[in-house]
Amino acid sequence: MSSRELLLQDVEDARAKENVLWIYVLAGLVIIIVGVTLASHAETNWIGLSSRPYLQTGAVLAILGVVTAIAAGYVAAVYREKKTKFMAQLKELIPLCPSCGKEVSFELKLCPYCGEKLVHPKKKK
Repeated sequence: MSSRELLLQDVEDARAKENVLWIYVLAGLVIIIVGVTLASHAETNWIGLSSRPYLQTGAVLAILGVVTAIAAGYVAAVYREKKTKFMAQLKELIPLCPSCGKEVSFELKLCPYCGEKLVHPKKKK
């Protein structure tokens, strides 16, 4: 595989992992809502059962939801940063016409789309 193909794969992997982690953030928020709802209904126990288990379970769920949302959000941000870095590296590998912005080849002297003279930076060794 070429370095361009590897970078494209890295970008796609980072994007997929970031998307999955945002789903975990949403799941964490749902768990928070369920936990808070359960804890808030602990005092309205109308059948005479002890409300303490509801309060404890609701508090545990709320804490679990907060931890899940924060952890997943942090890791998603890390993957977003990786994706940004990979995309910047990819832009260095793909020459673009300064006039029309379309992808061109390193071998060309003129843009095949707009005719602009191309000046390519020297490749890094």
